[in-house]
Amino acid sequence: PDPRPAVPTLVPDLAVEVVSPGNSDAELADKRADYFAAGVRLVWQVDPADRSVTVFTAPDAQHRLTVGDTLDGGAVLPGFSLQVAELF
Repeated sequence: PDPRPAVPTLVPDLAVEVVSPGNSDAELADKRADYFAAGVRLVWQVDPADRSVTVFTAPDAQHRLTVGDTLDGGAVLPGFSLQVAELF
């Protein structure tokens, strides 16, 4: 019998990355590139330091939301919405 792979080959539609003080912009960009190359369709980059969420639909397609904005799931999570302020 063939051995089963140790890790399933599933790719999420959404990845959420919480920015830590030690993360560099280059490191975050590399992670996003990896996510999209694997097939992720949406990345939310949550930055607690400035209380924002940057929404990526591609490695270079983004928009930034702040505490006065509403985060939604777009085509990936239809019907989902959350006030950014509620994250912080």
